[in-house]
Amino acid sequence: MKRLSDQEIQSLYEEFQTPEHVRKHCRGVTQCALRIAQALIQADSRYRYLDLSLLYGAGMVHDMARKLPHHEIVAADRLQELGFLQEAAIVREHMRTMTYHEIDHVKEADLLYISDRLVQEDTFVGVEKRFDYLRNKMIKRGWDPDNETARRNRRNAELFVAAIEEKTKRSIFAICG
Repeated sequence: MKRLSDQEIQSLYEEFQTPEHVRKHCRGVTQCALRIAQALIQADSRYRYLDLSLLYGAGMVHDMARKLPHHEIVAADRLQELGFLQEAAIVREHMRTMTYHEIDHVKEADLLYISDRLVQEDTFVGVEKRFDYLRNKMIKRGWDPDNETARRNRRNAELFVAAIEEKTKRSIFAICG
């Protein structure tokens, strides 16, 4: 299966004029996602099916078009045009309402989604700080930060992190921090 190279990632950053702070965010999210995947693999060899190169590529470009409306769709469409179908599928869905597969059937997309909710800019901050930041952002935009979807997303993230911690016998802060 075709995977994104660092050169192709850089080329896409240039194409979309991805700001440096967004590139750093993509690196931080990718690093966290890879650490979680590696912790799961280390804890249980059944997780060897996780494709770290897929996770790397999707993570590095998930926000490459963030300056544009519906950035996830724009980025996914471009990845699809280039033949990176699995990366495109993950990027296309990374802004969705967060539901995760059961930990025993975790997918690369789940690890990217949760990492995107654990990393603020390029720094791992955990669920609480990240969702507090998102809540304040919603308030500034005039949106209801306590709506059902926001509450459900936070709760799903907390539950998924707990499942990771239980499976790996390590705190998310020990894994990604």
